[in-house]
Amino acid sequence: MSRKKILIVEDEDDVRMTIVEALERPYDVFSVRSGEEALAILMRGREFDLILSDVDMLTLKISGIELLRLVRFNDLVPAKTKFALMSGFVTEDIESACAEFKATLLQKPISPILQTVANILEEN
Repeated sequence: MSRKKILIVEDEDDVRMTIVEALERPYDVFSVRSGEEALAILMRGREFDLILSDVDMLTLKISGIELLRLVRFNDLVPAKTKFALMSGFVTEDIESACAEFKATLLQKPISPILQTVANILEEN
């Protein structure tokens, strides 16, 4: 059985590397620093089982919510691709976007990240 593929979208280097290190043993993990980088990869047809994105990438133009909307509206990924948004704080806008676009909301800090991701990937 092939390993599940996960795209991590996180602008903070230390947070991104912590997530990558926690997930790279059981999964094929690819990470980027911005929504723009993620969008470029997805537009080239690269497929992932899970896209795990930070909501607030303050220094960049595309937030996690905007990435989620762009991906879903434009069918950039297969319908089976799971999407999760990570945030240090939960707002009504974030909850609404997750409900509308069938994404999982994860509140930082995410612990244990490995089990949380495994649970998301197992959901139908």
